[in-house]
Amino acid sequence: MLRITMNKSASGAKKYYCEQTYKEGHSAEFDYYGEGSELIGKWGGRAAKRLDLTGSIEKKAFAQLCDNINPLTRKTLTGRNDIDRTVGYDFTFNASKSVSLAYAFADVTDKRIILDAFQSAVRDTMTDIETGMQTRVRAKGKNENRMTGNIAYGEFTHFTTRPIDGVPDPHLHSHCFVFNATFDGEDNKWKAGQFQQVKQDAPYYEAIFHAKLAQRLQGAGYQVTRTKNGFELAGIDKRTLDKFSRRTQEIEDYTREHGITDEVQKSKIGAKTREAKRTLLTAEQQESAWLSRLTPDEQTALLSLKQKSNVTTDDQAAKRALQFSLSHHLERKSVASDKEILATAIKAAIGEASPEQVRQAFKQEGNILSVTEKLRTFITTKEALKEEKQLIQHCIAARNKFRPIYEQYEPQNSLLNDQQKAAVKHALSSTDGIVLITGKAGTGKTTLMKEVQLGIIESGKQIFSFAPSSEASRGVQRSEGFDNADTVARLVQQTNLHPNFKNQVIWIDEAGMLSNKDMNRVLAIAQAQSARVILSGDTKQHTSVERGDAMRIIQQETGIKPVTVNKIQRQKNMAYKEAVQQLSDGKVEQGFKKLDRMGAIQEIADSAQRVNAVADEYCKATYNVNGPAKEVLVIAPTHAEGEIVTDKIREKLKEDHRIGQEDRTFEVLKNRQLTEAEKQQPESYRLGDVVIFHQNSKGVKAGEKLQVSEADEAGVQTTNSAGENYSLALAEAIKFTVFEPRPLAITEGDKLRMTANVKSNEGKHLFNGSVFQVEGFDPEGQIELSNGSTIAPDFGHFNLGYVSTSHASQGKTADQVIISQSSATFKASSLEQFYVSVSRGREAVSIYTDDKDQLLDAVSQSSERISATELMAKRQEQAQEINRLSNNRPRIERTPTQQDHINTQNTSYGLQTATRTEQSAVGR
Repeated sequence: MLRITMNKSASGAKKYYCEQTYKEGHSAEFDYYGEGSELIGKWGGRAAKRLDLTGSIEKKAFAQLCDNINPLTRKTLTGRNDIDRTVGYDFTFNASKSVSLAYAFADVTDKRIILDAFQSAVRDTMTDIETGMQTRVRAKGKNENRMTGNIAYGEFTHFTTRPIDGVPDPHLHSHCFVFNATFDGEDNKWKAGQFQQVKQDAPYYEAIFHAKLAQRLQGAGYQVTRTKNGFELAGIDKRTLDKFSRRTQEIEDYTREHGITDEVQKSKIGAKTREAKRTLLTAEQQESAWLSRLTPDEQTALLSLKQKSNVTTDDQAAKRALQFSLSHHLERKSVASDKEILATAIKAAIGEASPEQVRQAFKQEGNILSVTEKLRTFITTKEALKEEKQLIQHCIAARNKFRPIYEQYEPQNSLLNDQQKAAVKHALSSTDGIVLITGKAGTGKTTLMKEVQLGIIESGKQIFSFAPSSEASRGVQRSEGFDNADTVARLVQQTNLHPNFKNQVIWIDEAGMLSNKDMNRVLAIAQAQSARVILSGDTKQHTSVERGDAMRIIQQETGIKPVTVNKIQRQKNMAYKEAVQQLSDGKVEQGFKKLDRMGAIQEIADSAQRVNAVADEYCKATYNVNGPAKEVLVIAPTHAEGEIVTDKIREKLKEDHRIGQEDRTFEVLKNRQLTEAEKQQPESYRLGDVVIFHQNSKGVKAGEKLQVSEADEAGVQTTNSAGENYSLALAEAIKFTVFEPRPLAITEGDKLRMTANVKSNEGKHLFNGSVFQVEGFDPEGQIELSNGSTIAPDFGHFNLGYVSTSHASQGKTADQVIISQSSATFKASSLEQFYVSVSRGREAVSIYTDDKDQLLDAVSQSSERISATELMAKRQEQAQEINRLSNNRPRIERTPTQQDHINTQNTSYGLQTATRTEQSAVGR
């Protein structure tokens, strides 16, 4: 694991790295001392050498750099020297628990082998990090970053955790404290470093560290087993590892107790849970305490880890890992950075191929298209680009190919505004086979479509209504009068229905949530049946889970002009309406400040008080004793935040006797959201996972549940309800979904949300996203729902329905919206998420956070994804600019060796462009 932490305290850095490290009389490298027996620090980095800092760290020089003083000149090193200056960043490299245990119980010779492997992996990774170092350039009108490729850091290796009950656990790790200074050779001066990109690429560097360490340990005779997040040494049982993970468990217990879910916040909890200063233990006392936890068999296993070396690396394994990474990352977006792809590929190849082999496979992969911009390389694949080109061609082919449906139709709904009437006329009079109706949240798109439906029926045609989700189609559309509305998935899969669409109209609502693949399927069906397609939606809201923002691509790339409705109808309060309008226009700060002036944004720093306030408002609005109850929608950006709020709401409902007092616990199934690529990797599975097939497979029927009993590199073993063993065919991953079973306590009166499209005991359809109240439990333990149906105790596909994510809330409307958006959710926050969440209400909105300023920063960032077509357009623009510059300067004759050197320098982070594409593959 690699964790990167900013340090803004010079005194704190000096105290932690100097005062704890340099004890009186300490000199030898293996003179163990202090908390955890640390090794003396070592200088690292090209910038350190420039400052004549090599070998063991001398306390005075380290302290001077903390104070931004050049140890050579005694003058200020970089320009900025104020109190709030960032001193540096702590890059903490953590060996996996099995490696720490192997080191703790090894003899002197093997300790040296393991330590050398660990420190070499750390230093090699720091060299890679150094090549990506940047600084800011703001002079002469420039506003950009520049590569410098040098850092100065101090490396400190530690061997144990903080103590629990006076005894630490084995934990081999290194702190590499990187000073906020880098030398800009072009400007010939020291500057503050730009660490943003290095931090963003942390998973890539973490993967390199794990892979290098595994490779060296394999070379020494240790066998490794790949895990989802890295590797462990073969031969150590998980129960043994758990005995030496007490510090981790202590922090997990603390964060669970205090409702902390964000990983960044969790990483800061250590200081709050440290024990007071303890009496130091000798190495013998520590080892004795550790041995006392082990059984004789565990001791034997730890002492016999090292085996005959049998290390082979495989170029084919590198290629397989790369294909896995490409499939994994590009399933849900069309463009990724090279570092994203490489990080996952390197990790997937641990134990089989080196990082160098993976990088070589990346360089040679002919399916990759890449563009380098602002010191970063982005990639897509020919397949993703082809998918978008097919989409564009479908739309172009449908332009001006049809007669108007009903050009003379006059709208019958007198309440329609001019924009809605124009949209109705456009839909019925267009000669294009594909009609786009775009509109902001709450502008009455469904209302105008009811009028379009009347016109289509009067013309003698039929309209078939669909939406991406069950809630939007079978819920919202059917409630609005589109009786046969269904999901896009059903439209695609039920081929026997396709002849019904012959010369008719297919309407897709919430079309902004359709992927490229699904949109292509819909358009192919329409083309085969000579059917018209109407797409309505809002490209400013959430997009599809799978890759491709199809509706936006159609709007931007095909020449099909949308008719737009942007006059908001939903909000009744004028200030509220204006705030939503500003958010929809991308004027985030203006909309945010208007909401704040309305009193809609509440900043409550204390977590317990904030969650309590959310629950209070929900209960008062839902059970209004002074007037009619409100329809309330509570939204949280993450499931974890939603669970915290749900617990507090239920606590208050119990206090008020709105729900039952005694809970019953059921096992529910949480979709692990694995990509198709992940489902084909054995390390993705956990013991106890439930696998449910939605298609028949060899030996398994659709709907059958299997439980994972064993998962290793050899494969995944499962058992069915009869206890029979079944080896999971990972190649058929498309036929099943993987769930995590979790206990859920419910009682009479609770709201339950369905999490899949399933049937009740009576055969009633219970659609994904629909919410029912628990009426009670029958003598057999069946759950009785408010729609009159019952579900079995092992039903599994439900959760408490008090809080929605913004994705689940899209398309819904309520009287009042309450949003719980703490800093723990800011990574999942965006402009699109905030706009969708805020715009759900008719009458009022309340937003609860612990940091208004940081919330504004988080929701000012768009989550819009770049398309493969847009990426290739950037490449074409770059090629045109290079040609322009080349034509305006004298030609320089170079030798082949000089040209090779220049080509190498022009690559990003040492990676050459993966492939050169034909001119026809570039551009729009």
